[in-house]
Amino acid sequence: MHNSFISSNIKLTFNCSFNRYRVLVMLLRFFALFLISFASNANELTARVVDVGAGLCIVIKAPGGNMVYDAGHWQNKKCRDGINELLGNNSDIDLMVLSHSDSDHLGNAKDILQQHTVKHIIRTGFERDTRTWEKFNAAVGQEVINENASVSNLATLPISQGQTFALGDAEITFIYGLHQWRQSHLDKSEMRNVISIVIRVDYAGKSILLSGD
Repeated sequence: MHNSFISSNIKLTFNCSFNRYRVLVMLLRFFALFLISFASNANELTARVVDVGAGLCIVIKAPGGNMVYDAGHWQNKKCRDGINELLGNNSDIDLMVLSHSDSDHLGNAKDILQQHTVKHIIRTGFERDTRTWEKFNAAVGQEVINENASVSNLATLPISQGQTFALGDAEITFIYGLHQWRQSHLDKSEMRNVISIVIRVDYAGKSILLSGD
């Protein structure tokens, strides 16, 4: 009986030690995979087209920089919510580009500017008398005063085709954009769309073209 008890005790001790070893190995493997995944994600550029219905909102998270291209529809908060989901609440936005002045591209701009620190804003400068545009324009002014944001307004400071902006490890190239359309053969809606700011995002040998309307 005594020898049997000792044998059982040894087996029990061995099994417990072996199980602890297996658990430790599993934890180490999980931790290693987590570090590899984290390092991989840290070097990736993520671009998300937020479903805002009519209109446009694109959020880009690059290594070392965040960007928003257009601000969604005025009748919902889907752009704002998409930004918070991908970038986090109150995160800095290094670059915000508003392709043109229609309300389905400016809709959440005021909320975004109030919730996040936006460092640089690119806009056409085409003025509108809509409530959405007025709120956006006032919010831009407050961002300049309160957060020292810089603004590239094509009405006062045109951007040259091919000019580049750094977005962390990515590069943003200005392709096209006007303050206003000076020819007369288009209707008002077409004239607002045709001046849309077009940019190209380049990272790791790949490109994304963002063209507004």
